[in-house]
Amino acid sequence: MVKINSQAKMENIELNEAIEVAIFVKAVKDSTKEQGISAIEYPKYIFKLDEEEWFLWATEDTGRIMNVKDTYTIYLLSDSSLKEIKEFINKN
Repeated sequence: MVKINSQAKMENIELNEAIEVAIFVKAVKDSTKEQGISAIEYPKYIFKLDEEEWFLWATEDTGRIMNVKDTYTIYLLSDSSLKEIKEFINKN
């Protein structure tokens, strides 16, 4: 179970080009499910792949995603996906 704290405003990440979509598809595919209960801050980002929306947390050291429809499960991004996503965010 995941408890989300705070009510900050999220930034919508627009994925317009195929390479952008590929970065986020890979991030979702390569992520690993975290076990246990997590207490986390309100997500800073949200992105959409096909019809699925995902919350995104990206810090210097870790990245996590959560499907908007399943707020009981959080996934840890791989190091390579975190790096690509941070580069994408910093470019835009």
